[in-house]
Amino acid sequence: MSKQLEKFNKDFIEIVKKLDNPPGRIKDEVTGMFERMRERRCLAGDKVLPTFIKPHFVTTSQIKKYRKIVEIILNCQENLINLYFSDPAHRALYELLPPEIPLVETETGLKRNIFFSRLDAIEVDDSVKFLEFNCDSPGGAYYADIQMEELYKISVLQEFSKKYKIVPQKYRPVVLETLLSAWKDFGGKTKPCIAVVGNPKVTNVNEFILFSEYFHDKGYPSFFTDPWSLEYDGKSLTKDGKKIDLIYRRGVLSDYSQHEKEAKPVVDAYKDGNVCFANPLRAKLGDNKNLLSVLTDPKMSFLFSKKEQEILRNHLPWTRMVRDMKTDYEGNEINLLEYIRKNRDKFIIKPNSAFGGKGVVIGYEVDQSAWDATIQEATTVQKVVQEYVPIPKDVYPIFKPDLIFEEKKYNTNFFSFHGKFGGGFVRTSDSSVINISAGGALVTFMLIDDGK
Repeated sequence: MSKQLEKFNKDFIEIVKKLDNPPGRIKDEVTGMFERMRERRCLAGDKVLPTFIKPHFVTTSQIKKYRKIVEIILNCQENLINLYFSDPAHRALYELLPPEIPLVETETGLKRNIFFSRLDAIEVDDSVKFLEFNCDSPGGAYYADIQMEELYKISVLQEFSKKYKIVPQKYRPVVLETLLSAWKDFGGKTKPCIAVVGNPKVTNVNEFILFSEYFHDKGYPSFFTDPWSLEYDGKSLTKDGKKIDLIYRRGVLSDYSQHEKEAKPVVDAYKDGNVCFANPLRAKLGDNKNLLSVLTDPKMSFLFSKKEQEILRNHLPWTRMVRDMKTDYEGNEINLLEYIRKNRDKFIIKPNSAFGGKGVVIGYEVDQSAWDATIQEATTVQKVVQEYVPIPKDVYPIFKPDLIFEEKKYNTNFFSFHGKFGGGFVRTSDSSVINISAGGALVTFMLIDDGK
């Protein structure tokens, strides 16, 4: 953490201590904030989405640096996805499952493959390492807006804002703008009916519904639906008689690939070019964890400029599919299985295609027998091994029940919209596997103008 960010933290904590007079005042404000968040349906399941009254401070100069790195990586992802279609000889690199292939190969009529993504990273000194890319169905933008709006009602943030110049950020309008840019690419001329489509059983389903209401309030017919109860007559995709023009996809590819019969109407409409998807299903080609290995493979350097290669080397940790093979590590040839078995403290193993922190095993946190079993399992299913990146910590005010300040581990998650950097949030946890669905909290960015 930089000295500047340490100062922001110190000032914030001093304000908390100063304003918590009489003791319990801040706790009462936080209780009110969580009540308002519940009323606004900022929920994970039936519980208010966990957060803290201290946001994650980032400066405008930091954002400039992050923007440059993120946008270069996004361009590299687009190039890598385009390679799938221009040179079939490389298709095995993408590690697709058989039911996924016809879906990602469907022509979209769009200029981009990825309209929405979230790049999950770890801050390392004054830089970042990207652990994975979420291009299939990234979320959190609406909830981040609610959190920031409610945080500004807390006296601590109001006092802090008197000392520092805060740059407001809102993600909802950018989401709508990005959807409309996809619609324009698609050739849409009229105002589209936007269906927010996802699995109604996921814990963040309220965000899907909130977005549909937001689009409606902005003048666009919109509603939320699952992908399995739609109808298609060969021309129009409908839900209860309502024609769908544009789908804001908030479900993963497996919602379609693993539900072939139920998803047939929407998939047929997509293949016929009668409905626009954002993200298109081919965004999955930039999502699997092993693609970090592909991006840094010297044999793939023909895809990238010298500058892009440098960014990829500096900001992606060493990653490989877990297989019985020889590969390189730190400039030396290794037998992969043997090496990672003997050096578990250096690595983590995780599913190639999963979310929510499911199946992640951190080598130094398990014993050798558990690690050996993880490696054995990983040779029978699609998993990657990745160099472990130490997880930073930050201090947050917590009530247990009285006010204390407690360290939490955190990772940093950057939004992108239409190929451009778009802000973000951090997720915090006591565990090294940091994810909201794994019991973590979401803490939105607060952008501070440092004049640079």
